[in-house]
Amino acid sequence: MKIIISGQTDSGIEKQKNYDSFYVSSAETPAGPVAFGIVCDGLDGLQDGDVASSSVTRTFKEWYHNRLPILLQKTFDAEKLMKDWNQVVQNQNKLIQAYSRKNSLVMGTSLTAILVCQKNYYVIHVGDTRAYRIGRKAVRMTNDHTMSAEEVRKGTITEEQEKTDRRRNILLQSVGVSSIIKPEFCYGTVAENTVFLLCSNSFFRQANEKGLWHYFEPEKMKTKKEMESALWRTTFMIKMQKEKDSITGVLIKVEV
Repeated sequence: MKIIISGQTDSGIEKQKNYDSFYVSSAETPAGPVAFGIVCDGLDGLQDGDVASSSVTRTFKEWYHNRLPILLQKTFDAEKLMKDWNQVVQNQNKLIQAYSRKNSLVMGTSLTAILVCQKNYYVIHVGDTRAYRIGRKAVRMTNDHTMSAEEVRKGTITEEQEKTDRRRNILLQSVGVSSIIKPEFCYGTVAENTVFLLCSNSFFRQANEKGLWHYFEPEKMKTKKEMESALWRTTFMIKMQKEKDSITGVLIKVEV
């Protein structure tokens, strides 16, 4: 299994502070090659959303370097991983809330993370960042935890109506704000020649699944340089469309 990775973030056309945070890494292990990526989108409508996103990203990075090697020494399965990740999220939720109370702040963040290991992928998700699986087409892997997306799932509004719904920016849960966090998990087998995209909501506000496939089609992502260029071009396009939020994307290309 061959893995290529890339990641990029940009503060956008208006904001001096970037509320997003990301990390991506790959490694050779006794269990085979692995890759890990995370994108956190701090809530810029609140104070210090960048602190929340950085904290969650840093903690998952520490998990990847310190805890994953231990898990790989044993029989690896989704249940053990999800239990680990859930604990990370619950602890971060409590710590960020405690920090907020101590400093009279309110801060929070969305998160989407992925682990590619032993020809399988594992995803954890909270909020309105997203994960896509890109092969012959782009497929969204996560559900937005927003009020408008919930109305779509109930059938009260259409997906087209949701694009302009004012409730689109109202999160039903986020790390550091919600009293109860119920992360969304998914996992599966990696198909041959697949690109995984993790991104902040500025990506999909300006590009649908067809557009994302065009930008990150696996056949175009053969080298790290090509992946970096694709992220740069997409970021430039998003900024040209006057996107005001921070723009962050992580790519993991897997050739099985």
